[in-house]
Amino acid sequence: MLNKKFLLIALVAFGLAGCAADPMKPEGVDTGGEAAPSDGAEATPGYGDGDINAMAISEEGEFGNYPGDPLSHRRIFFEYNSYSVEPAAQAVIEAHSQYLVGHPGTNITLEGHADERGTREYNLALGEKRAEAVAELMSALGVDRNRIVTTSYGEEKPLELGHNEAAWSKNRRVELIY
Repeated sequence: MLNKKFLLIALVAFGLAGCAADPMKPEGVDTGGEAAPSDGAEATPGYGDGDINAMAISEEGEFGNYPGDPLSHRRIFFEYNSYSVEPAAQAVIEAHSQYLVGHPGTNITLEGHADERGTREYNLALGEKRAEAVAELMSALGVDRNRIVTTSYGEEKPLELGHNEAAWSKNRRVELIY
């Protein structure tokens, strides 16, 4: 119990340390109220509003609302034509990996996505490579590979409709689904 309280305090302190500037959102980018995810990760819409995608894990292991917690980030964004995980996203992946290591009964699905450019086959392959890149990092951080399912939707499930960089940058992602 004391260990859980210490972990909760550490997570809150970690979140407060990042309040000055959110490393997940670049400064000076105006995309209609939301920053473009050019650095590898971004909070999900509704962050802090009670949206299930914006929930963090509470002391009891249930989903709770803790703004600033890296577990509240459920999307990893990628650069164009890339499946390299950006440094800013690695902290999010580490947090989810630690949670999974501590909760051996929990599995995760990693859904890879791509923007609309390229052929359907190419985008499906790129989405799979993105999901596999995240899975490999989680596995290296101690998560049993048998608990990680990867799938690719390519361009089939866009997060944002549109034919411009603002929309494309949000569609190049991996979704972390518990």
